[in-house]
Amino acid sequence: MKNLLEIILNPNSTHILIKYISLIRYPENEKIIEFIKDNLYIICTNKYSCCTLQKIIEFLHNKKEILISISNISNLLFNDQFGNYVIQFILSLNDIEINNIIIKNYLDNFEKNVSNKYSSNIFSKCLEFCNLETKQMIIQNLCNYDSVKFLLYNMYGNYVLQQIIFASNEPFKSKYFENIAMLINGLYFYPFGNIVIYKLKCNFPELNDYINSGNNNSN
Repeated sequence: MKNLLEIILNPNSTHILIKYISLIRYPENEKIIEFIKDNLYIICTNKYSCCTLQKIIEFLHNKKEILISISNISNLLFNDQFGNYVIQFILSLNDIEINNIIIKNYLDNFEKNVSNKYSSNIFSKCLEFCNLETKQMIIQNLCNYDSVKFLLYNMYGNYVLQQIIFASNEPFKSKYFENIAMLINGLYFYPFGNIVIYKLKCNFPELNDYINSGNNNSN
């Protein structure tokens, strides 16, 4: 075990461990899995071993324990440039218990997570793999002027806002458009504003009706 971490982190040797895990079953692989669990943060946040870990998990028959271990430190991985990919991979496995832990951790620090380049990318996976009740809760709770303003004017949050709108049904979708219409002119004062406006209008052509209606009402 002394050199195992070096093997996992080294891009030239990780294939050896992946091959071993693919051939050896529990309980023979137990010590290796325990070692990985004890060093999860280092492994998840390394450019090469984060990919190795995903391959290892794919081969494991006894995935549950390591998935729980990863979900329990998910709040440390959301904002990491490599760890966020591990979280997205875990969510895509669609284990309800694991996903609930990860999504709860994400929502507990929602503003911080949606404001980060890496963790904002996780949000679409959270929406895709959360249960219907959680999805509706997210859509409903954020469907207000202050939340829309925060997301719209944030460099990464505006992407999250678009994901929420894609997932929304009426009457919430229209409410999001109404709030955006009231706020969209403020985007011109932000360096990324023109790009966001363009994307919003391309992705949601119906938004123009709310913007035009607001302009007409103001005249």
